[in-house]
Amino acid sequence: MKDIRATRRELLRYAAAAGGAIGLGSVAAACAPAAPPSAAAPSAATAPAAASAAASGTAKAVGGGTLNIGLRNPVQIADPHNAKGSGDNIIFANVYDRLVELDFTSLKPQPSLATSWRSINDTTWELKLRKDVKFADGTPFNAAAVKVNLERAATSSGSQVFAANIASVDAPDAETVVIKTKTPYAGTIFNLGQFQMSIIAPSAIDKGKEFLSTNGIGSGPFVIKEWVSGDRFVLERSAQYWKQAPKLDRVVMRNMQNDNSRLAALQAGDLDVMTTPPAPAVKQLSADTRLAVSKFPLARTYFVMYHLQDPIMKNVKVRQAIAAAVNRKALAEQVTEGLLRQANGFLPPEAIDSAGSDPGFQIEYNPERAKQLLKESGIDTATVRLKMLPEASVVSSDAVALAIQEDLKKVGLTMDIVQLEQAALIARYKDHDYQLGPQGWSTPDPDTSLHKVFSAKGRWNYPNLQDPAFEATIDQAAATLDDAKRQAIYKGVFRELLEKAYYLPLFFEASVVVSSKKVQGFGWSPINAAFFHNTSLSS
Repeated sequence: MKDIRATRRELLRYAAAAGGAIGLGSVAAACAPAAPPSAAAPSAATAPAAASAAASGTAKAVGGGTLNIGLRNPVQIADPHNAKGSGDNIIFANVYDRLVELDFTSLKPQPSLATSWRSINDTTWELKLRKDVKFADGTPFNAAAVKVNLERAATSSGSQVFAANIASVDAPDAETVVIKTKTPYAGTIFNLGQFQMSIIAPSAIDKGKEFLSTNGIGSGPFVIKEWVSGDRFVLERSAQYWKQAPKLDRVVMRNMQNDNSRLAALQAGDLDVMTTPPAPAVKQLSADTRLAVSKFPLARTYFVMYHLQDPIMKNVKVRQAIAAAVNRKALAEQVTEGLLRQANGFLPPEAIDSAGSDPGFQIEYNPERAKQLLKESGIDTATVRLKMLPEASVVSSDAVALAIQEDLKKVGLTMDIVQLEQAALIARYKDHDYQLGPQGWSTPDPDTSLHKVFSAKGRWNYPNLQDPAFEATIDQAAATLDDAKRQAIYKGVFRELLEKAYYLPLFFEASVVVSSKKVQGFGWSPINAAFFHNTSLSS
């Protein structure tokens, strides 16, 4: 299996248990790290550094051709401001540009449609824009287009979490945008690099939400040629792209959630790339000389979430007992066949401010300690039956839930596993009608992630944490623009999260793809999307 990673860090080791699929599901969209106070622009041709899956051997890349991809995580909508799931990112990444792009190695914002930016004061940012950009329909990109997009993003369901702190957007001239925020916020510039903050042609926005659901007009390397909802999506090279033209003529993506169907199509040569291969097939696929198996690290954490206001789960000693009872090392080595990297905190190393994610506190596997904590909790383990709601679309969820069930049984806790369809599951979470649930969350930035999951004001505060002191601390961190001070605050935050057992970290995730060895330059962002700009097919 080929490891795909820039030299900064070792790759995630990742796989599902037997019968599962390698990859990830989606509850929430990707989160956003903070930007530096200012950035200078590289040359117009500069693109984000990209990890890529390149075929081995001496085959030469050729221009043109069609790339065929089988997707497990479905594409649902073409409108980035109303994104429905992480599967939509593959459209946003290739049809649109963003004001900044996030470097594949560091996740630091890099110039894109914005050539530079600076903070005028704690709540005011000035961005300078490119002059040489047109949207795919030939209309000009300018400050007025940015203003329309940011104002729309602030009130749209998929992007609001990234734009909610924007108070106003001004366009003093065609090449300048001034963003004022409601409060000082370190993540302002980084949030502009999220896929849900992609810039849409105002001419397309004028056609309405229904049009945009299946017709995206951006300034990216590809345009949408065909959209058959639930089935296939065809992208073609854009004639208006302002960077070097893509090497591919077109990309055909098919929603193929059945693992066996994707595998059979790949082996028959009907697909060039399949995402999330079935775990039992990985060894076989790695031995196939026609194929390459590649892993791309994701800024995403897989953890057990608790309903913190539940009569049983609000007891800190019960949560601490569960943390001590779960053999997370065995989960990584046995349940995932040693291919998944154990998480010891909230942020993966790929995240911004990951230096602040080591709180100096480690969760110890200690069943005897777990039994003692349960005695101290005062609950009657003979009568208590916990319920876990694993999310079916999250990798290894069933296998992980079963392993946790067995670990808890060893310390005297009974846990039932309740399987639900995705819509019913999310409804239960929103209603706080659950006790435990293994979940995967995008965590590239501590601020947006923490506020989404653990803030009383958070859109996805499924844990239902109500802790005013904790809330004040993460608010303070979000408003701290100095990186060193911000990291120091977060170090304390992450320690509190672990000490009070507000959640149980399990793994850091990665995306795994299998491709024909004729595919070169296939890249996958740490915030979860494939990029085709540099992809080519060899002869």
